[in-house]
Amino acid sequence: MKKIVVALLSVIVVGLMLAPGPVSAGSMAIKAADRLGDLGPKYDAASADTVLFWPDTMPLTRVGYLDMTSWWFEYSRKDKLYTFGMEVAKSLPDAGSPLPTGFKEVRWLVWLDMGAWNPEYAPTVGSYYTVILIYDGSEYVAVLTQGGQWSPVVTTLPFSVDGSKLQIQFSAASIGNLKSFWVMPCTVVLWALPPYSGYWDLDSTDPGAAPGQVWWSVPWPPV
Repeated sequence: MKKIVVALLSVIVVGLMLAPGPVSAGSMAIKAADRLGDLGPKYDAASADTVLFWPDTMPLTRVGYLDMTSWWFEYSRKDKLYTFGMEVAKSLPDAGSPLPTGFKEVRWLVWLDMGAWNPEYAPTVGSYYTVILIYDGSEYVAVLTQGGQWSPVVTTLPFSVDGSKLQIQFSAASIGNLKSFWVMPCTVVLWALPPYSGYWDLDSTDPGAAPGQVWWSVPWPPV
C-alpha cells in the first residue's frame, strides 16, 4: 500500500492512558471492529478487501499482534487531545523480546490523510501526518511524522501497551489544529530498514466498518 518512511528513534515516552470507555458529551469518537485472519499478500483495490490470505503457519500471521481486531480514534474537546487505539489478536511483544526471524521492525499506525487513499484509484492522495508505534525487537517508541510514515519526525508521543491493546495520544496543536482529515489505521512489518523498502502493509480497515468510509479511509470528524 502506502510508499511512505521514518528513522527509528531510541527514545521512549511512556504515557499513562486508560482503556477506551464510554464517549462523553465532550468528545468525539470512531470505533470499528476488524476481522480475524485477514492478513494476505493480495487485495482488491475496488472493494478494499483482501482476496488471498496467508496461512496461520506463517510468522506474519502466527504472532497475532499484526492482526487487528478493533481500532478507535477519539478527540477530547476539553483537553484538545486525540487518542488512537488498536486491539490485536495476541499480546504485543514485551520490550526486549526478539522479533521472529526475518522481521526488522513492526509498526502500528494511523495515517491522517488529505482524502480517501487508494493505490489504483487515488494513489496521489497525501498524508498530513502519521501517528506510529514502532517496535524493533528491543524497545518501543511512538512518533508523529509530518507527512507519511517515512517523513520527518515532528515529536515523540506518549503511548501505552497493555497486552493486546495499544494507545497513542497527541494534541490538536501538534497536527496544526486540523479541522478535518481522513483516518486510515494499519499494521506494518519491515524485513529491511530504511533507506531500503522491504515492508508490507498488513491489516487496515475492513470494508464498510465505519460510517462514511471510502475504501480503507474514514472521514474525520465522524459522519
